[in-house]
Amino acid sequence: MKKIVLINTLIFFINSLFGQDCPNRIGDFILNETTISKLPKICDICEIQLFKSISNGEQFLEEEVDASDLNNSDIGSTSLNELFFDDNNINGWYSTNYACVNDSVRVLFLPNYETDEISIKNLLLKFYNDTLFYISASLSKSYADIILEKYRGMGTQIKDKKTKCECEKVISKNCVNRYFEYLFSSKTKNYTSARIIFDIGIPKNCIPYSLNRIEIFNQKIWLKELYDGKEDLKKIVDEKNSQIKKEKEKVFERF
Repeated sequence: MKKIVLINTLIFFINSLFGQDCPNRIGDFILNETTISKLPKICDICEIQLFKSISNGEQFLEEEVDASDLNNSDIGSTSLNELFFDDNNINGWYSTNYACVNDSVRVLFLPNYETDEISIKNLLLKFYNDTLFYISASLSKSYADIILEKYRGMGTQIKDKKTKCECEKVISKNCVNRYFEYLFSSKTKNYTSARIIFDIGIPKNCIPYSLNRIEIFNQKIWLKELYDGKEDLKKIVDEKNSQIKKEKEKVFERF
């Protein structure tokens, strides 16, 4: 955990010295500006849709748009969902990567968000004390084309990993899975950073995948939430284990 925080802090300070133009918004949602209280004024769907609650990974996967459907504008719910951590699986992928146990953080999820005739899938919004500090979304082809054209030649490539395709049906010996990542940081001192991630390949089941996404975040708040979230999760797990232990001891006293 400390190693992750140290690495990301180092990356942030390096990019602060050599800052570049950086994505800071997805449609109407602007980092460090958008607030939950003002959502109805900037998002038409927010005026007519009540937030639905999601509290476990199964519910989340039911709402998440699959990678194979990212280019289909008609796929995905346009309802806003609010994510709450899973009390029964606190350390699971859903609670640690999507929902948050910090009372100061609220997480909203919009499976299909359309703006300027572009369908953006799996829009995740995290608000700290009511202000947006983290945005992420899957990259459909149309959305990726816009991002790549606008930020071409900018950003710093921080990862480029190639692995051999595991599918036995692929004839070409040169077939590789590829993961590469670009980091952007704003020239201004507002802690804005962004990652554009491309994860493309053919796995063992031979079904090609393209798990491309963009993340835009306030680096300072993101690091704080990352650290505090881990500590809060640990505290909840310890309290839950302590309660289970007390309940067992109470039962044992009767036998």
